[in-house]
Amino acid sequence: YLKYYDLTEMIDVYNKGFAGVIPISFYENEEFIKGANIKELPEAFLEGCKEIKSFYLCPEIETIKKRAFKNCSDLEEIISDITSSLKCIEDEAFYGCTNLKVLSIPDKNIDKGNNIYTLCNDLIL
Repeated sequence: YLKYYDLTEMIDVYNKGFAGVIPISFYENEEFIKGANIKELPEAFLEGCKEIKSFYLCPEIETIKKRAFKNCSDLEEIISDITSSLKCIEDEAFYGCTNLKVLSIPDKNIDKGNNIYTLCNDLIL
């Protein structure tokens, strides 16, 4: 079964000084992380995380900051819905996500930084 974790709680952990280190309980037997009322994913938010395979991008997120998913080598897909508010993907957001195959973001004008898909050789846009 899949359990959804509140992204607000993860942002709170991040803001308390645990950047890049999310407690393992967030990932234990889980694949999706879901949040609400979050406008951006912080810089280096899940950088280097090896435990996450899928990420649900809640509709309220407008910005994916630099290196948010950098080197998340087990990450296979980013899922969003048609109501996505995404406006900006900053530099190296998905750099080194070597297993990333699907980036499901509605086809619209999104400001994109440099090297956001570097080493994402299997990515289908």
